[in-house]
Amino acid sequence: MRSNIETKNKLTLVAELGNESKFQILKYNELSGINRVDSVSAIKAIENSGQRLKQVRILLNESAVKIQNNELSYMKGYIERNDLVHEYKGIKKLIFDSKQVIARKNKTIFKGTGEILLKSSFSDFTLIELVDEEIIISDSIFYACDEEINITSINDKELKLNGNGVVVLKLPVSEKEIIRCKLFNDKLTVNEDLVILKSNSINISYEKYENEIEDEIVEYVNTVYYGIGELWLLPTRSIYDKYVKINCCLEECDK
Repeated sequence: MRSNIETKNKLTLVAELGNESKFQILKYNELSGINRVDSVSAIKAIENSGQRLKQVRILLNESAVKIQNNELSYMKGYIERNDLVHEYKGIKKLIFDSKQVIARKNKTIFKGTGEILLKSSFSDFTLIELVDEEIIISDSIFYACDEEINITSINDKELKLNGNGVVVLKLPVSEKEIIRCKLFNDKLTVNEDLVILKSNSINISYEKYENEIEDEIVEYVNTVYYGIGELWLLPTRSIYDKYVKINCCLEECDK
């Protein structure tokens, strides 16, 4: 088949980690195929800020990974997934043990040999490697990891990850704006919900204080982290959230 479309890779490798399973962060240098004027303006505004569309690629070599549900874009090779359903005489049967699927909840396991491309995003991705370590992360930033990483749901908002292997996180702000704070028998007091990752060795307590606002006493709570370990803080996220709310209000007013 003949075509003027080039077959060479149109993405640039940004970062790579892993052994049996290699995790890569790729980026598109430019988007130029949009045919709607309003979409072009929005995309160019993002690109002019320095952001580029990114995509995570995972290369499997007779290995397995866990991926956030519904984040697959496409895959190539002999790869099985544990949520695939077969119809047999009217009975639906999962190709893996159903108990395993329930335990993983919304994390899908892919195993075999080939390559997996996850959905592209303007969000930043980061790769971290755990070596007999245990971390607590916001459930919203989990994207993928080696199968050897154990995942435990703490509550509706947090996950505990432990073991050895690579973890992919999808960040809510640019990675340049993340503050990595290391504690050594020290204390960190946080006024807002800023922490998206922490070592499980770090303890948490709460401090209450009161302010008088218009003759009314208002109670506030600070979160205190102490011990030995590392935390990731997002001090800029509240600014983005603020302007998202402003834009939503403006759009409602225009209707």
